[in-house]
Amino acid sequence: VHFAMVGIVSLAFGLVTPPYGLCLLISCAIAKIRMIDALKDVLIMLVPMLSVLALLILWPDVALFLPRLISPEFLK
Repeated sequence: VHFAMVGIVSLAFGLVTPPYGLCLLISCAIAKIRMIDALKDVLIMLVPMLSVLALLILWPDVALFLPRLISPEFLK
């Protein structure tokens, strides 16, 4: 569960960061704006996203809190 959460957040982070930020590239192409202009606005969201990723990596209990609350016998 912990590995999956870290993987999902890492992949989501990778979708909006250059050079392979596919979601960012597609949205810039649709809106017909330059990527650097969009990146300035997206940077506001990348900082908390990176801090959540660091939190998940350093403290696995953050990711496992809800699963343990729902099913304590599953995650011992």
